[in-house]
Amino acid sequence: MPFTESKVKKGTLLHQRIMNNSNVNRLAGVDISKTGISLMQKSEIDDLHVIESSKNLCDYFDEKFDIIIAGEVLEHVSNMGIFLDSIKSVCDDNSLILITVPNFAPIKRIFRLFWFNEVVHPDHVCYFSVSTLSSLFDKNGLE
Repeated sequence: MPFTESKVKKGTLLHQRIMNNSNVNRLAGVDISKTGISLMQKSEIDDLHVIESSKNLCDYFDEKFDIIIAGEVLEHVSNMGIFLDSIKSVCDDNSLILITVPNFAPIKRIFRLFWFNEVVHPDHVCYFSVSTLSSLFDKNGLE
């Protein structure tokens, strides 16, 4: 949680940036981490929901959303098909899904591989490239 806590304090958390720089009618946030949600709530961020990763988002929301943002989430998910189906359950035909993932091949990582020193965030389960993301989205009915 130190990354989340630091970003919340600086006001640079993606949720805060969207909240402060857009005119959306509603901005809802979800996380599986009670601690993460609690940190955000202490900073006066509302409409946050702790969810269970095994449940579908439509179990929490009765509505469809115009935009779904999953920033730096996918690399933490062990079953990406279930995750994407959950997102699709709160989308309609005109919804936009924005997903970001870390760079799979930064220069530092490439150089470390020469010394067999792979440094990976302990919560990450995979790397992504444009090709693997395209394949994942195609296989799950997303464009």
